[in-house]
Amino acid sequence: SIAGQIEFWARVGRAALDNPDLPVTFVAESLASMAEPRDQAEPFVRRSRKG
Repeated sequence: SIAGQIEFWARVGRAALDNPDLPVTFVAESLASMAEPRDQAEPFVRRSRKG
């Protein structure tokens, strides 16, 4: 919905202002991923060994 989109981008804007060192695309993708249902989440798998 349009109202939902406005609310999402307002959250992105607030988070971007709170974290000016992060790219806006990272902030937006992070917030979008947090909104996904937990059962659709993929676990983090480390690719390299601790050196």
